[in-house]
Amino acid sequence: MRRQPLSYQQQNSSCWITSMLNGMIFLLGDGGRIPNLVARVLYALSSREGTGNDDARDLVTFLSNHKSLQIQCHDPYEGKEVTTDLIQGLLKEDKVIICDTLSGEHSILINGIQRDELLIFDPSWEDIIRKPWERKGAFRCTPDPSHPDFSPYWNVKVSLEYFDQKRTTEKSRFSMGAVSSRFALAMSKR
Repeated sequence: MRRQPLSYQQQNSSCWITSMLNGMIFLLGDGGRIPNLVARVLYALSSREGTGNDDARDLVTFLSNHKSLQIQCHDPYEGKEVTTDLIQGLLKEDKVIICDTLSGEHSILINGIQRDELLIFDPSWEDIIRKPWERKGAFRCTPDPSHPDFSPYWNVKVSLEYFDQKRTTEKSRFSMGAVSSRFALAMSKR
């Protein structure tokens, strides 16, 4: 099945909502399969402050009760539950994961793994075009369609070790950060 390419966020604070929509598109293959009411509720939750964990929990409850949605949102994982072992296990179960990075400041979509690297779609175009495009042993950004590693379904490959860093700076955009601030949501097809 040919999938619809994933999208970049339109507002600075819409990374979580965009990652959730991208996860649904990735699983369903086409955004047209997302019920209109679900898409409207997702956009309604977007605000200048972004989507907080409480909003995410409310959204999971709403989506779990929306039977026409062919996506199952699983209970969120928080704090010390969010490890690279958990993420690898969820990916083996054909789930995609919306995960906070930068100690809860930014959200991305994890939709695959190759060897010891996570395949991530970061919805922030600014983050992807920022130099360096590669930090040896840490991450590689591939937004250019002429690049041999290009994919419309992920734009960053991040090593598991780098992703699991507990301390973050502006230069470590693709690390989870502080354990106490970690938040992840898994989704799968019903």
